[in-house]
Amino acid sequence: MESKGCIWKSNKINDTLWAKPVFVDSLDLSSRNGVSDWSITADLTLFYVQNGDIRTARIQNDGIVRGEKITGLKDFKTRHVGVSPGGDYLICDGFIEGINNAWVDNFISFRKAENSWTYPVHLDSTINTKTAGNYFPRISPNGEVFFFSRQDSTNRSDIYWISTKVLEKYKNEL
Repeated sequence: MESKGCIWKSNKINDTLWAKPVFVDSLDLSSRNGVSDWSITADLTLFYVQNGDIRTARIQNDGIVRGEKITGLKDFKTRHVGVSPGGDYLICDGFIEGINNAWVDNFISFRKAENSWTYPVHLDSTINTKTAGNYFPRISPNGEVFFFSRQDSTNRSDIYWISTKVLEKYKNEL
């Protein structure tokens, strides 16, 4: 069975020892199924991108319970998603015609209700630039740092990080 690019789980035995990893085959998160990325919350809700749509699943002791496509993003398509540890916001990369036609940029969306989200808001020049692609968003496990990659016109990429405090203004604008 091919398991490359899929989910494995391991139980923590003590502070320094983990059990042998076990392949979780209840949700195939491989590129052959159109999955390009995934991120996880502190309560083990898995957010993943499949064919441009963000979907959720729940990790439980006996495996993964398949979730559903999140609502509120309308026709927004992405390849990468980073979700906050509390699952109250997510950052995804993509295009919105008329906003960032030349480059991929990062956008933020906030949870409104169970599986319902605000339409993605384009992050400003603190994060996105007009001369580079900004993508692959991630939030640190403690929720304090936002990481992303930036690729310039020479195809050189670097990883950037910034305090998640800069994201608070977007929630206040809703």
